[in-house]
Amino acid sequence: MQALQHRSQDPGSARLIAGLIDHIRLRSFPQVLSEYLEALCQFDSILCITYKQSFRPIIIHPQDPDQHSPALHRYIEHSYILDPIYTAIQQGVNEGICRQAEVAPEGFETSDYYQDCYKNFDFVDEINLLVNLGQDVCFAVCLGRKSRLGTITRSELNRLQEALPVISALIRQFWLSQAGEYTKLEKAEGAIAQALSSFGQEYSPSGNGRLPA
Repeated sequence: MQALQHRSQDPGSARLIAGLIDHIRLRSFPQVLSEYLEALCQFDSILCITYKQSFRPIIIHPQDPDQHSPALHRYIEHSYILDPIYTAIQQGVNEGICRQAEVAPEGFETSDYYQDCYKNFDFVDEINLLVNLGQDVCFAVCLGRKSRLGTITRSELNRLQEALPVISALIRQFWLSQAGEYTKLEKAEGAIAQALSSFGQEYSPSGNGRLPA
């Protein structure tokens, strides 16, 4: 009986999951996902983003440009390529929960990426829920915590771990129906990026048009 009473108050209840399912084919799904995640753990900011090799990341949520900080603009434009999370994804870590602190290299706080971009987010902890969408695309839900919250607690992390299989399945279904809405400009931008990359490889003495990771 105790277990049943506890389950009825569990943030992963049928009512909350049903709300996600109701929005699975709608552009509002990321916002509902954010509200669901708030029931699992505390965070100061959330960013849903997709990564694909040779393409700039695509912001899925929030869509309102007024909610995009200067640091986020800088990240999307060029700094992402130096992000340890992005590096981990490119190396095959594209499924599960990944914390920035777990993949950041030694001396991270003195790195160009940290000094030029990351420190402006003012996070003391960053938790990423990574979902492999196939075709070299990774969907990341980044939860940022500032000093008022401190680092994520063990119980919060356990709740995220328990909910991750359901969250991942729903995100994949959302992407199947909505991917085209977010990738309209991807081909054009990708073609330009690839052309510039080829130009750099042809004329660069090092033969490498990429920034160092």
